[in-house]
Amino acid sequence: MARAGAGTVSSFSVNEPAFDLKAAYEVGRELDRLLRADGYQRIGRKLGLTNQSIWSELGLTEPIWAPIYDETVFSEESGSLSHSLAGAVAPRLEIEVVFQLASVNPLQFEWIALGYEIVQSHFGNWDFSSADAVADFGLHRALLIGDRVSATPGLVGELTNLEVMLFCNEAEIASGVGSNVLGGPAIAIDWLVTLLESQPEAEKLQAGEIITTGALTGAHPVSQGQTWTVRLGGGKNVLPTPTLLLED
Repeated sequence: MARAGAGTVSSFSVNEPAFDLKAAYEVGRELDRLLRADGYQRIGRKLGLTNQSIWSELGLTEPIWAPIYDETVFSEESGSLSHSLAGAVAPRLEIEVVFQLASVNPLQFEWIALGYEIVQSHFGNWDFSSADAVADFGLHRALLIGDRVSATPGLVGELTNLEVMLFCNEAEIASGVGSNVLGGPAIAIDWLVTLLESQPEAEKLQAGEIITTGALTGAHPVSQGQTWTVRLGGGKNVLPTPTLLLED
């Protein structure tokens, strides 16, 4: 109801202390079933809360994953992206490394890109547990993907040391490195593979899925009319750097 009405509720874990990740993933599977019955096409997964530096701020203990859909994933070959925040609930922005899987066993990638994920919380004041986040669609609203490059082994290896600087209207907001997400973006996908092996009810990864690996710099509040950009440090332009306009 909170999602449909763009409102907030108190967290499930507060109302029901026994609500844990196992129960949350059951809720997530039911939400996925309802969305797909309504015509949504699942095209991948998002990893969330992989940046351990924000765990203490939000009172979290572990990462999560959730499905993403053709209806919530967008890209432009020009690298100039836009998104309307109409109906968003306490939205925040994350800069992430995004992959498309070429194969799962062995784990290989087709392409890599930088992307902005717009996340939102239907729990007031962004007060939730990891289990609550799973049950809230993984906090996912939209993924906006920049230009893609071929995923060579050398590039995949460089991502752990990738340095990013995030700007809003030309003012630097934050910086981060690839190792912030569970030791590196590709390592984060290894974590997902292992987690899914422990979840027999979950559908396993398949070639062609798009995986976004979590916030390199944390999640930052956003508002309409802002322009967000990202720059790479260390003198390396290993990935195209997209611009995102948040429309009125």
